[in-house]
Amino acid sequence: MNALPGLIIIVAIMAVAYYFLFSRKKLVAEQKASDDISNVGAGDRVLTKGGLLGDVKHVEDDVLLVEVGQGVVVRVLRSYVDSVVSKATDLAAAA
Repeated sequence: MNALPGLIIIVAIMAVAYYFLFSRKKLVAEQKASDDISNVGAGDRVLTKGGLLGDVKHVEDDVLLVEVGQGVVVRVLRSYVDSVVSKATDLAAAA
């Protein structure tokens, strides 16, 4: 019976450690991805939730014009962008 308070303290410490080691990293990564999507601009390469990969040509509020092939431009809602694959500045630096 005397070991119960010690066990509760150990479990509480493990729960706090789990939060800081795993959950916090995931939250930070999700926040960065959300920021990338909200700051997408012309020249960025994006991947849509439907699997289209293309370059953003123009941004209008919540609608992006994405070129998915030579001369093929589609309208994509910002909410349907899954991730920003590369920023325009990254593409320019690689060239």
